Parts: sequence; structure tokens; C-alpha cells
Amino acid sequence: MVHHPIFACKAIPNLAQIYLVGFYEEREFTLYVSSISNELRVPVRYLKEDRPHGSAGGLYKFRDLIMEDNPSHIFLLNCDVYCSFPLADMLAAHRRYGGMGTILVIKVSAESANQFGELVADPVTHELLHYK
Repeated sequence: MVHHPIFACKAIPNLAQIYLVGFYEEREFTLYVSSISNELRVPVRYLKEDRPHGSAGGLYKFRDLIMEDNPSHIFLLNCDVYCSFPLADMLAAHRRYGGMGTILVIKVSAESANQFGELVADPVTHELLHYK
């Protein structure tokens, strides 16, 4: 499950660094991190949380390290998501719209929407208006 989103990152032009954030023991990822770094030819680093902080919490906890080289863009991928990860297309769209962030979402039925985070976007500009 970890490999799929990390491997998808190879589609990002000029990718400089990949951080894998989690609360498992670092030794569980040592071989994988080394192997995928060599395969992608991009530094991959595991950052161990003291406890699960969630996606945004992990970014916040390691913000100084993540921002150390002043990245122009940051992708946040969750390892429990399985999709095509159209990252190059997302980056192009992000640059085209010039917004603060770009979110990949999928439309779900009204009956199952309460099982997920819900977004409301402007139908013309696609700007996020509300998140629940």
C-alpha cells in the first residue's frame, strides 16, 4: 500500500524529495526507503511521529524539515488511497488555476457522502467553498 502512491511520484517533474510520515518503527521501513530511493533516484526519508497526528498533523509536526529547502510545491498522498494519482496533471492544473492548493477528489452518491469528507466547490471556477 505504501509503494503505490510513492511510485506514482515519479511522474512529478523535478521531484526533489519524498517524505514518508508515519508512527511505525523506523526499522520497518529502512530497506524499503533505501530501495525506493535508488529506484526513483530521489531521496526518500521516513519521518516517525511520536503518535498518529493525521495527514495535516504530520505536515505540521515536520513543517520545518519539509520547508527547509523552500519547496515550490508539496503533494500530500495518503497510503490508504488507491487511484491513478494523476500528479503531473494535478500540478499543471494547480499552476493554471494559481490557487493555494489543489485537491484530487471523486464524486460519490449523496447516500454515501457522509462516509467521507465533503467538499462544495463553485461549479464554474472549481474553487473550494466549503469542506466538512
